[in-house]
Amino acid sequence: MRWDGVSWSLFVDTGNESFEDVWTVSSTDAWAAADNGRVYRWNGTAWSQFADYGIQQWQSVVIVSATDGWLAGNNGEIWRWNGAAWNLFVDTGSETWGGVTAISATDGVTVGTGGAIRRRSGGAWNVQTSPTTQALFDVAFGSLNDGWAVGAGGTILRYGAAYFTSGTFMSEVVDAGTSTAWSTAVWDSFLPVGTAVTLAARTGNTATPDGTWSGWGAELLNYNGASIAAPNGRYLQYRLTLTSGGDVTPTVDDVTIIYGVPGKFIYYAVDMVSASDGWAVGQGGAIIRYDGVAWGVPPTPSPTVNSLFGLKMISANDGWAVGDAGTILRWTGAAWVVFTSPTADILYGVDCVASNDCWAVGRNGRIIRWDGSSWTDSASPVTTDLLSVSLFASGDGFAVGSQGRIVRLAGTTWSTYASPTNRQIKVVQMIAANDAFAGGSNGLVMRWNGSAWSLLTAPTNDHVFDMEFLSATQGWATVATGKIYLWDGTSWQVDPTFISSPNNIRSVSIVTATDIWVVGDAGTIAHFTGAYLLNGTFTSAVVDGGAGGTNWNLLFWTEILPLGTDLTIETRTGDAAIPDGTWSAWSAALTDPAGSPIVSAASRYFQYRASLTTGSQLSTPALSDVTVLFGKPTGQDLYAVDGPAVNDVWAVGNAGTVIHWDGTSWAPFASPTAANLRSIDMPIAASGHAVGAGGAIIRWNGTAWVTATSPTGNQLNSVSLDTPNTGFAVGAAGTIISLSGTTWSLAASPTANALNGVSSRTTIDAWAVGAGGVIVRWDGIGWTTFGSPTSNALNAVQMLSATDGWAAGAGGAVIRWNGTLWATVPSSTTANLRGIYMYSATDGWAVGDGGVLIHWDGSVWTTYASSPTANNLYGVILTSNAPHDGWAVGPQGTIIRDPNPPYVPSGAFLSSVLDTDLLPTYWDLAYFAAAVPANTTLTVAFRSGPAPTPDLSWSAWSGETTAGGGALIAAPSARYFQYRATLGTVDTQVTPSLDDITVTYQK
Repeated sequence: MRWDGVSWSLFVDTGNESFEDVWTVSSTDAWAAADNGRVYRWNGTAWSQFADYGIQQWQSVVIVSATDGWLAGNNGEIWRWNGAAWNLFVDTGSETWGGVTAISATDGVTVGTGGAIRRRSGGAWNVQTSPTTQALFDVAFGSLNDGWAVGAGGTILRYGAAYFTSGTFMSEVVDAGTSTAWSTAVWDSFLPVGTAVTLAARTGNTATPDGTWSGWGAELLNYNGASIAAPNGRYLQYRLTLTSGGDVTPTVDDVTIIYGVPGKFIYYAVDMVSASDGWAVGQGGAIIRYDGVAWGVPPTPSPTVNSLFGLKMISANDGWAVGDAGTILRWTGAAWVVFTSPTADILYGVDCVASNDCWAVGRNGRIIRWDGSSWTDSASPVTTDLLSVSLFASGDGFAVGSQGRIVRLAGTTWSTYASPTNRQIKVVQMIAANDAFAGGSNGLVMRWNGSAWSLLTAPTNDHVFDMEFLSATQGWATVATGKIYLWDGTSWQVDPTFISSPNNIRSVSIVTATDIWVVGDAGTIAHFTGAYLLNGTFTSAVVDGGAGGTNWNLLFWTEILPLGTDLTIETRTGDAAIPDGTWSAWSAALTDPAGSPIVSAASRYFQYRASLTTGSQLSTPALSDVTVLFGKPTGQDLYAVDGPAVNDVWAVGNAGTVIHWDGTSWAPFASPTAANLRSIDMPIAASGHAVGAGGAIIRWNGTAWVTATSPTGNQLNSVSLDTPNTGFAVGAAGTIISLSGTTWSLAASPTANALNGVSSRTTIDAWAVGAGGVIVRWDGIGWTTFGSPTSNALNAVQMLSATDGWAAGAGGAVIRWNGTLWATVPSSTTANLRGIYMYSATDGWAVGDGGVLIHWDGSVWTTYASSPTANNLYGVILTSNAPHDGWAVGPQGTIIRDPNPPYVPSGAFLSSVLDTDLLPTYWDLAYFAAAVPANTTLTVAFRSGPAPTPDLSWSAWSGETTAGGGALIAAPSARYFQYRATLGTVDTQVTPSLDDITVTYQK
């Protein structure tokens, strides 16, 4: 849209692009960032596509000068403008950068997912500490030290601002569903020096707070778990009070309210003495013990109701626990007893190197020491909270805490130590005299090399609560939102062996590499007891295609592949219901989960086998779901279609695919090549040629396709014959070859640009088009370049006569030949056009990306509004226009027929019978993707039964459902299953369509 000083009005509609950002340099120069990798530029008159970088999703663009600018998007990519082209400058990983701004030629800021912030300082984009984990969508700076960023959940950040000295945040009302006991509040906060955060709560039994609610409870200070002193009630509301130092402010990332879970405590710490003896402590003084068989409350109950945060077991008969209000407990071998404490401050962590040498740390920088006879205060160099302490030897250790504080023990003296962060550090773990790790808020992980701490990269932005190591190359960390990280000596990764929990995992204790315990919120306790095999296979149940000769097209699956793992799938087919010697052998491995073509022979039955491998017994690949597409003539990408009659049409594509339409159905045809075929021309029923990758050429002799000798190894993109024995093919690097009789030979080319399309009208009149809008012409003597009205890539050309021809290409470009020159013709789309076919001067179609179809009626091009596919379309042909009949083809076996309503008012599709090989099978949910235009309907019903063929033992059809996002399957538990799709339309000019369906069930 454009502003004219008074109002906004639509300036141009480019079609399906989503424009995410625009930057105006001047009235004659502007840039726009779009999805699908596209960048557009304004020249003062019109917007045009400047470049297409593929699958990249651009989010933001900023121009610094005529020769400098920045472009940011997903996959961590930041690109730079050099005055002529955009080039990748840095790949930061997996972030989606939502906004980028330039403060000066050497200074800029970009923001993105997970609260990620980077600032450019001269030559590099450097990580900045972020006060949020919310996704950030845009950023702007008014000056060097005054900027704003905005994002998800109403997030607004300010850089270099002054803050109010105090403020409050009032939560929404939390509804427990019934009157309940409110237990604990836990929050994660960032507390710079001189700041504070407290939480108060109130409860009631009306949905909106009123006079019947309780008053606000006492202000709670302990963010690791404070007991809520409020009456039972259905509803709760909390209030955060934040106190600022003026130039710095506290922040709160998340708040967890625990309620209505009797006996389900937060366990803050776990420590194993041996494989058969261990302890965990937590909320409200909870203490439980593992005896080698089960966890339970020890015979002597906990002597405190104060929450316990730190635990260290020295032996089976000696250990310490610390917590709220300076609580110190000691295990004597028979009972936990309260020990005299020198402080009332909360104690968060404790560690020992001997029975007479222990240290504990806590709130306000508190440090205390056990010397074998008593706990005493020790001088602390900080006043901020210390949350964890770790000792390697007597007099050698670290403690860490809020605001990135690190303190070092040397002998009996603690001193501050340089820290690379101001984020809260929640845990530290020494593993050698010159090696230590630490972790904390928002994915903070660090390592000490004996002289300095440095930041490492975490796989997520979740809080890290605890760490423990077997060695410098093997360790684990417990993480918020139910994750565990695994250290392999090189990097931290999410441990795939741990089934993610919705609860925070707060502590870990390792006995051996195959005996590990973790504990956390809501009573979470998990145990790792073994290793994975290095390889294994899973063989599916047999899938019934319903009839012999079924074509098995594509296999899709969802996989999780931790570092060092792999997963491949093989297939086989046969006509016996149980695999036997008549079945095909297992195919070569399929590797593309987004859609691997199935090469097993056409047969009634199908089976797949997944092979899983890992280089480490501590990680495994995982296969989540598999979708099999069958019943189409092919699952390969199809690039071209042509035929001499309505009942004689051919299409070609990847892996040498050739399929044929005989007027009734499409069927695969034997091909003499495995090369990807990109074009086909069939001048008569008995003769034709197809060309493709590596210069491949195959010829139809009326009976079979046979290989033809090619004079080039370059890819051939298009072929056109003016007679069965004469014509041209064109391709990469300006390649042109000519046919004379049965021999192809190289022709001199006037261009090095890739040629994408050719149309040979007669032996003395042919045209070819290609990259950069290049046009070349054959006059019977030689090829010469011809003036082009566009710089967009041209992908297809067709000549109707010596004075009428068409070409189409990138950005929806359409140009026409009038016998003298080529001129631009207004197009109804900005999608890239890949193919064009003109039946006459008043009837033609062009096809392209996103399933776009545009039609020429002799006056204007118009977009066909009801394309039956969103897949790209690469080739098109009309075999008749009275009535219309034609075809367009695309990826993964996409074939559509010339849109020629009317459609029938109603119809049904009945699936093949699904056999789970399981008895019983509990049917769960069905998910389906459907296009349902106005005045049309599509519903799905289900039935199940014990017999492989539906009979009277089967259930009746369930009720019809339209809930494609997850419909409950109302069918009884049974081994076999079938679904039925019922389609209807009131307007016979449009039709609904069912694209895919996924059925979930439980074993």
